[in-house]
Amino acid sequence: MKLSKDFDAGLDASRARGARAATEDTEGGIQITGDSNQDGRLDLSDALHLLRYLFLHGAQRLPCGNGGAEEVPNITLLNFDRDLLIGPSDGLAILNYFFLGGPAPERGLSCARISGCPDICVRK
Repeated sequence: MKLSKDFDAGLDASRARGARAATEDTEGGIQITGDSNQDGRLDLSDALHLLRYLFLHGAQRLPCGNGGAEEVPNITLLNFDRDLLIGPSDGLAILNYFFLGGPAPERGLSCARISGCPDICVRK
């Protein structure tokens, strides 16, 4: 069966829209490292949100991509302790930063673009 020209044109337009959407998505949004709860700031509630996600078996989604801890955008955003994994040590590293003067994340604490994440960061 031969497809009509109108169908072919519609298919090409659909592919073009998909390519544009993928390009826009891969540009990413502005985020601050560690902002697990997506309020645009890094604070105590981010450590609590991340620990709740980890210990209550994914009771919430993580903010980037499809919401999984294994996704690169979430690792980029939430890997506060620099071990390239999302785990309890990241929540504890945020608490250490606030209460014991521990190190800031390697990416720093300024707003930065992360591919696959929404645009959330609050600029001061």
